[in-house]
Amino acid sequence: MTDHMKEYHKREAARKKAKKDLLKALNADQQQALKDMNEIVGDVLQTLTECQDVWLSQVGKLETAYYRVNNLVWSKDDGRTTT
Repeated sequence: MTDHMKEYHKREAARKKAKKDLLKALNADQQQALKDMNEIVGDVLQTLTECQDVWLSQVGKLETAYYRVNNLVWSKDDGRTTT
């Protein structure tokens, strides 16, 4: 394995640990609020994309914010599907 790949795997492991630590630091209500927000924003993004009744730059900003929060908290290995 190259040094580049070792560094990549090291960063990914640290990122996964940080996500788990973040979720552990939140109480059940906070975790549920994040899950609800994630689902709602995903649904709204899908609707906005389909109707295209807003400026695309606004949808892009909302999408960027959604994925930033989504990537902070959830990963593919969490068993949670994302939009």
